[in-house]
Amino acid sequence: MGLGWPYVGSQDVAPTRRAKMLVIFNSDILHAQMLLTSLTPPVQRLVDACAERGHVIVVPETAKLEFDRKQSEFVGTAKSELESAYATLTRFGVSYEHRPPEEVISTPDLLSLMKSSGAAAEVAQPTIDDFREAHRRASLHLIPHPPGETKSDEMRDLVIWMVSLRLASANSGALLVSRDVVHVHNRGDAEADGVSLMRVKSVDDALEFLEVQTPAGQMLRRLMEPAWPLLADEGLPFTANPTVRSVASP
Repeated sequence: MGLGWPYVGSQDVAPTRRAKMLVIFNSDILHAQMLLTSLTPPVQRLVDACAERGHVIVVPETAKLEFDRKQSEFVGTAKSELESAYATLTRFGVSYEHRPPEEVISTPDLLSLMKSSGAAAEVAQPTIDDFREAHRRASLHLIPHPPGETKSDEMRDLVIWMVSLRLASANSGALLVSRDVVHVHNRGDAEADGVSLMRVKSVDDALEFLEVQTPAGQMLRRLMEPAWPLLADEGLPFTANPTVRSVASP
């Protein structure tokens, strides 16, 4: 049962606990508005779930480079803020231990943050074939590119798409967590379905897909369980125990 249609693709969610699989993170899911010393709470929840259930986290190198670039910008800002704080303390005669910003501020190691929770995490490098096919599709606006739309970062998106398809094909399926339109547009449905690449648009959707219920999913199930038999009696195509796939905007 899905509310808000967060899933892209035609596969059904099985009622049993999911087997181990690859969970691929796009850069927009990893994005943060500040310098990180730990993962953001939503990403940490998904990483913890992967660690608990044995799912392998994969970060395409393209996504990791985007993460590193943005965090490097925050490193520069944080160093300037620390120097300014030192200057303020000095001006008011406040004693403090001066440590060079380079010693205490650095770009976070994404994989180390993920592995600290016990998760298996790795970077997937694109192959030359991934680059060539992404270049061809970007130039010709082929699937999964939405018709009539252009994006400055489309080439990076398509490289991640090609890596995700290749990994899904080699591992009997994978889950791509991404909000990017190139990754979730319905033009990519047939290609994704052909290699069992499931796509979800948020961490909560990914948790529901992996059958780790969120608080909103648990509440919906409690509310709906008394009604499901009645709906089935009226002829609606409900199974005895429908699966809550996601709850949008709880």
